[in-house]
Amino acid sequence: MPAHRQTTSPQDTDQPRARKHMGTALAGFALLAGVGALYAGEQGLGTQPVYEEAPTVARPFTATDTDTYTGGSAAGPELLPQTLAIPSLGISAPVVESGVDASGALILPGSDKTTRYTGAAAIGAPAGSTVVAGHVNFPDGSPGALGPLALAEKGTPVYITDSSGTRHSYTVTSAETLIKTALPAALFDTSGPAQLVLITCGGPIENTGNGILGYTHNTVVTAVPSP
Repeated sequence: MPAHRQTTSPQDTDQPRARKHMGTALAGFALLAGVGALYAGEQGLGTQPVYEEAPTVARPFTATDTDTYTGGSAAGPELLPQTLAIPSLGISAPVVESGVDASGALILPGSDKTTRYTGAAAIGAPAGSTVVAGHVNFPDGSPGALGPLALAEKGTPVYITDSSGTRHSYTVTSAETLIKTALPAALFDTSGPAQLVLITCGGPIENTGNGILGYTHNTVVTAVPSP
């Protein structure tokens, strides 16, 4: 990936495949020793961006913790095919399908969309992890498709539709902010229990090596099929 030097502040962009004129692709998905690491929205050159850290999970929780979500338990919204929705967080975004490029980075769409990693389970699969990733912000600092993800609570309802329009309902069971290179392999398991894994960036923007700027952490929210 081309270097993004400290002399230029990073920003999110809707040009995820640009390489010649863009900085480091921080919204990529690098497969390191079989374990994925998501990089925060692609940070490019151009309009001066807002330089600030991304939200993180204030109080991490796991499946054994008590539910804290107190919102409604309605049947869920009507959604177009290939759409992810977390109504309590104001998240509703199209889902596209993406693999990785030659460098092992997930090819992400514009900041108003999310992408399902084609190397993991399909949407609504009866087993394995369905992995959906998205940008955390826009150049002006406003939230990207998964900008509010770090605010998810234990028990939060999540909905996603497949290409046929069939809606699949999930319930959030865990949330944490992890160092990019330490994402557990189980998050990408194609044969384990069915789960939906949502990933965006979180934490500060730092020099990650050789003058390259990037978010150092990922916010990871896991949900399981609702009864």
